[in-house]
Amino acid sequence: MAERISIVTDEISRDLAVCRAFLDRHRVRAVELRCVGEGRVPDLEAGDRQTLRAWARAADPVILGVSPGLFKCAPDDPAAIHRHLTQTLPRALDLARQLGARFVVAFSFEPRVPVPANAPPVPAAALDALGAAAPATAHAGVTLLLENEPGFLASTGEETAALLAAVGHENLWANWDPANAGDLGRDALAAGLEALAPRVAHVHVKNGRSVAGRRFPVYGPLTAGDIDWPAHLALLDTLGYAGHLGIETHYEPLLEASATVLTELRAMRAGGSP
Repeated sequence: MAERISIVTDEISRDLAVCRAFLDRHRVRAVELRCVGEGRVPDLEAGDRQTLRAWARAADPVILGVSPGLFKCAPDDPAAIHRHLTQTLPRALDLARQLGARFVVAFSFEPRVPVPANAPPVPAAALDALGAAAPATAHAGVTLLLENEPGFLASTGEETAALLAAVGHENLWANWDPANAGDLGRDALAAGLEALAPRVAHVHVKNGRSVAGRRFPVYGPLTAGDIDWPAHLALLDTLGYAGHLGIETHYEPLLEASATVLTELRAMRAGGSP
């Protein structure tokens, strides 16, 4: 069976030549695109776009998806939502088509703080935006994935499942990131994944230790964080997940750290010790 491990390219380097050397050295055959060169997809320099087209033609590496930062804005910011729907998304879909990517990643809006006491749990504007993006993405032959993130409308697995259900479009799936779920406890993560499992199309892999007062964990190796990754991987298998495991290292120095996380993940998948 082919290995189902990928990596976000800028977790290696924004320089595609450096990325390519790492991918070849470590035999990684699938990637996601986020930040390349000086910009974030779909804002690419001509030379980088040409390189990625060559990768796509050879399917080496396979380009699984692109993450343009879609809906990383407040749900009560109509100008930003309009820009994302009319500029960012169409250009990201065009890039995805050129590169044969399977998915585009979106986020679930970051409410302004403080949230008004009478505000609905999910603002209508957020539902409308996701409800417009999902069919547009389907029309392009690409899947729209909603990634959970701390402080956004969807952080936990349960929140993400509820938001997907509220939108109710068959082309909107989940990019599950347990390290973005806020509560890193094993039981809470398992419950969240079980709630979301029927709609998980991709999984991000990173680990960290939560720190009081910090929104995000302090990231590090897979074996040195709050998430019990062997247990979470076993649960993914039990629930029938058959997609890729996308490494999102998140700590420096990236080349060495990404090699460490890759080695750890492969050992866990093989049932051994990293």
